[in-house]
Amino acid sequence: MEQDVADYLELKGVLGTPPNHFAITYGNMPDAPDDHITTYQYQGGPGLEVHNKPGIAYGNPGLQVRIRAKGYDRGRNKAYDVYHTLQVTDINIGGRHYQRIMPSSSPFLLERDAKDRVIFLVNLAVMTTEG
Repeated sequence: MEQDVADYLELKGVLGTPPNHFAITYGNMPDAPDDHITTYQYQGGPGLEVHNKPGIAYGNPGLQVRIRAKGYDRGRNKAYDVYHTLQVTDINIGGRHYQRIMPSSSPFLLERDAKDRVIFLVNLAVMTTEG
């Protein structure tokens, strides 16, 4: 899922164009470059059964996108780009069906790191086919 969303953000042009683009990874944010986006899966809600059939038809994982930037405005603006881009329903990404990807909160400033770069978070609720 993390890679699917990272690929989707790149496909939609959220990263920008060189030389002012953001790098993107999933699962781990490296120390460089300064302007970087990383996607992480985390605990979400319980899975859903459909039409009383046994087993989980849709998972509800949580998704977090961290946006790191050298400047506050640059980081905040990119966080809102992510926030608006990841409001999708009924879409296939990377061979998986996503019934919904929706922000569960507005973007917010988490902290400044040891190099005084801002880190913004966008938390999202996801409903997707299991697998």
